[in-house]
Amino acid sequence: MAVAHWFFEPEPASGFVIQEHLRQTFWRAGLSTLWIECHQATPPFRAEGYWEEVALALEWDTADWLLLMLSQDAPRVVQVTQLLLGFKPLARYVQNGRVVYEWRARNRQQRLEELRGNQALENLEALGPAR
Repeated sequence: MAVAHWFFEPEPASGFVIQEHLRQTFWRAGLSTLWIECHQATPPFRAEGYWEEVALALEWDTADWLLLMLSQDAPRVVQVTQLLLGFKPLARYVQNGRVVYEWRARNRQQRLEELRGNQALENLEALGPAR
């Protein structure tokens, strides 16, 4: 069951409110050492922080797509994010030295084809169903 209300429902244009929603959601899901701050309080939203030794960033548009960008792969963060969203990421790839997991709620097949055609991406791996 998805519990990431900050992804599925419009957020107020308040960095404070957004980062508190993010923190509380991830903390309740078991990532109690995660720290995150909102850097963009309007779509596309952006928040940056860390979990243990891993720098991370989230970028998303309400109920459409989410990117989780990591300084190194962190399966636990990915697992919790998947649990919170309620569906698997579409793909995993490396871009500009960062590991990126991408979730898409719509147009998954089209986006996967776009990713496959992007020569700037390394180690592209399809993870979830494209439909």
